[in-house]
Amino acid sequence: MNRPLRRGEPKGAALANPARLNEDGLKLLARGHAAQAAELFAKAVRLSPEQPEYRVNLGRAYAALGDTAKARAALSRVVALFPAMADLYGSLGNVLEAEGANVPALACYRRALRLDPGHYTARNLDAVVAKLAQAVHGWHLPMLADTLRNDAFQAAIEAAVRPDDVVLDIGTGSGLLAMMAARAGAGRVYGCEMLTDLAELAKIVVAKNGFADRVTVIPKPSTGLEVGRDLPARATLLVTETFDSLVIGEGILGTLRHAHEHLLAPGARVVPAGATLKGQLVNLPRLKALHPLKTVNGFDLSAFSIGSPVERFYPVFPDHEEYTALTAPFDLLAFDFTVKPALRQSWSAETDVEADGTVQALLLSFDLHLDADTVISTTRFGAIKHWNPVVFVFDDERTVRRGDRITINGRLDDKAMSFSL
Repeated sequence: MNRPLRRGEPKGAALANPARLNEDGLKLLARGHAAQAAELFAKAVRLSPEQPEYRVNLGRAYAALGDTAKARAALSRVVALFPAMADLYGSLGNVLEAEGANVPALACYRRALRLDPGHYTARNLDAVVAKLAQAVHGWHLPMLADTLRNDAFQAAIEAAVRPDDVVLDIGTGSGLLAMMAARAGAGRVYGCEMLTDLAELAKIVVAKNGFADRVTVIPKPSTGLEVGRDLPARATLLVTETFDSLVIGEGILGTLRHAHEHLLAPGARVVPAGATLKGQLVNLPRLKALHPLKTVNGFDLSAFSIGSPVERFYPVFPDHEEYTALTAPFDLLAFDFTVKPALRQSWSAETDVEADGTVQALLLSFDLHLDADTVISTTRFGAIKHWNPVVFVFDDERTVRRGDRITINGRLDDKAMSFSL
């Protein structure tokens, strides 16, 4: 005789009936009692391990509890036991997608659709493809299309690699630089990538190119790496391409500081070895009208004038922008990546005025020194295509005449850069 349910769990003969356990578990799950439901589904699985439905429901209960690791483990097990069932791949894909593991989720949805071309996961697959496309196509593919950049990095890496190197590639992305190091003869290469989707794609790329035995992709930011756990020893060669159009915007200074302190051997080589930020004072009337922002078409928009230095940087395409150059390009600041960067800097640079006019903005570009012989440039006349010049718009204007000497003051920390006249 069965006693009333106790915390949702039947007693007596019902305890030996996996179908009853599964049924009661579904009722509990529907009422939001996922923990009790998981207990019943686990018992059903133990009593009837050949029944995939019970294992799937166990995974669903774990997912409802927010324990995606247990849900993934339960569903991975049932997929391994029953590899011809499309619904199982769909359920595992759902859990992986919820974890943000879009690449393995995509593989599950594709497998489900191969087993059943009309399977519901077609919608899920489209959504995951869109997420991955946004992550990859938005900025990564244009970078990979920059053949001058790729060739320059390859030349510098080939010149730097030694057979006994432990190579660390920070921000490995597609794994391109890591594979270049392996192809150049490095025996041990470790690429870290903080974006999980890119890391998973890089693992696939590395394996397809035959470097899985020498290139290890680690889905972590470099600041989360540990020597002795993620790396066998401190790296003797660092390669990285974590730069934006202002050099520092992707956090390279903090990344390098941590690497020099925790990840690199004394005397480790770095590619690129450094960079030179370059400036050119210009008259830029269209964008200067935004700082300070006052009226547009007769309307007062001054509330939009926030005033943060970050909001005064704009990407520009000089050939399409109305501007007048008042100075030649000049060196603003040199970066040495082979040593630990300072926490913050203040500096000044001087240049000669070459034309009469009003200084309104600073046109910025940089030279990237991959090594002593290899330099690529983002200046107007440089050949690098995926970094565009940037302007910093001054709050104040200054009228200048040809022959004047003018000073630009700069401030820099890991996250921000600003300038004043």
